[in-house]
Amino acid sequence: MRCSISATLLSTLLLLVVSSFCQTRISRGDDKNEQGSPPLTSEASYSTEESGGIELLKRAEVEAAALDGKMRAWALWQIGMAYQTSDRAKALDLFERALTSSRAIREDGSAGKSANDPMLLLTGHPPLSPGLRLQAGIARSIVLLDPKRGDQIVEQIDPAARGDVLESLLVHQEKEKHFDEALETLKRITVQYEMPYDEAMRLMDNLKPGQSGDLMQLFLAALASYRDHAPHLQFRDQFPIMLSRYWKRLPREVVRQAIDEVLKQSADRDEKGRYTVVTERSASTLGSIYEFRLSQIMPVLREIDAPAARQYQEKYPALASTLASSDTAGSAPSGAASFRPSHGYNSSIFSATEMPTAQKAAGQVDSGLAEEAMSQASAITDTNLRAQTYEYIARATAKKHANTAAKAIESMLDAAKKLEPNEGFPYYSSAADIYMQIDQKDDAKKSIETGLGIGDKLYQADSDDDDPNTALKAFWPSTNAYCALLRQAARISPTWAVSLLRNIKDPEVEVAAETALAGGWLKAPIGPSTMMITKKGSNSFSTSARE
Repeated sequence: MRCSISATLLSTLLLLVVSSFCQTRISRGDDKNEQGSPPLTSEASYSTEESGGIELLKRAEVEAAALDGKMRAWALWQIGMAYQTSDRAKALDLFERALTSSRAIREDGSAGKSANDPMLLLTGHPPLSPGLRLQAGIARSIVLLDPKRGDQIVEQIDPAARGDVLESLLVHQEKEKHFDEALETLKRITVQYEMPYDEAMRLMDNLKPGQSGDLMQLFLAALASYRDHAPHLQFRDQFPIMLSRYWKRLPREVVRQAIDEVLKQSADRDEKGRYTVVTERSASTLGSIYEFRLSQIMPVLREIDAPAARQYQEKYPALASTLASSDTAGSAPSGAASFRPSHGYNSSIFSATEMPTAQKAAGQVDSGLAEEAMSQASAITDTNLRAQTYEYIARATAKKHANTAAKAIESMLDAAKKLEPNEGFPYYSSAADIYMQIDQKDDAKKSIETGLGIGDKLYQADSDDDDPNTALKAFWPSTNAYCALLRQAARISPTWAVSLLRNIKDPEVEVAAETALAGGWLKAPIGPSTMMITKKGSNSFSTSARE
């Protein structure tokens, strides 16, 4: 919804923001911003959401110059993201300045190089330090906005940060159907990192039947990469899916090698647990990663080695229900259907046994059975998963059944109240979004205001003098909360959204919030987000690519 705005009122509110910000800087004795924020321009220049957004971005850009190294690089990057829809040249200029700042930061290439590092096992990539994470993200934004400069930008950044940037270039080349270039980029990635199997599969999908040799070479390269980067955890592992999808187009001996490698790795690291396999017809729970892998490759094995397949089925009876529900090899871990949990990823992993219930609720609402879906969701005991299920129901019913959507939002927020603040705050932004879709503006504003109260609690925890969050302030949970909520507030009421800035007293966080608010006005794309807590007794990290 696009809101009209009075030029005089917006001028007054912006002046209040300026006054509050400057007083905060003076009271803290910060002498880095002696030049001050830019003077406000005439009222006519910001009498619309677009001009108001540009005004805030100009202020944020000046304020960013006073920040230290990493925060300056991050702030310039975010301001550039907000300019993308209105001024491409300005966005690229800000990205360049941000990249220059990030390259001046001196850090080790990665936070951990152990073969058993959790991030390496989950993603195939070693964890990057905050400085290199910034460098990679900024470079990625440049490549997405100006793909022709991909090779140049890749050469400018630290080798440890090149993987994500090359993958972005690969995605662009695929979209533009530059398959020869994409193949070369894929080779470059695989030299240093594990092959991105999902990207490779998109290339393989475009190979014609007469290109069986090219497909086999790609698959062999994938098999070699899979072998070289052992062991693998189930959540990132796409190679068994690749095997299941293309085995009919490959020589039998190559398929057998791949099956043996998948089973060998799962046997070497046979982690006990509960692994949920969801198909179109049912959901089954298996007791180990080895059984889970067997469920993925068993349809292939039955075709090329029926006696071996029967022996496995006799040894692992739990496979029977999985195989009976589908004769395809497309079995996927929980979350593979239309309902895909987003925030609270760790929670959804540990509550995998309840994913079938959530999937069933999603399927019911997709079929028009909203009341049945609400009842099904209420049976989920994991709070985060229950909240996500209600969110799915609310979004699915918003266009045609506003009353049901409103009830689902209320149930979602009831669950969110029981979560830790850093898990619960995204639901208030989601609530505001759905409330706006069903034309309940007052409820949307209330959700944002409640969420900002949670943001304040998060800030108190982040800035605790006795045990502060030592992660980059851009990655604080409180910064993430303020930015997400204020971006949403921009869609509800620009004047009201500007007034909310006055409650943020931290200069660095305020720059981030101003930029997010401006991005909401300008309808700019939302870039990747990172949330990090680094304290004496606790460490956590999460990231999402939202572009």
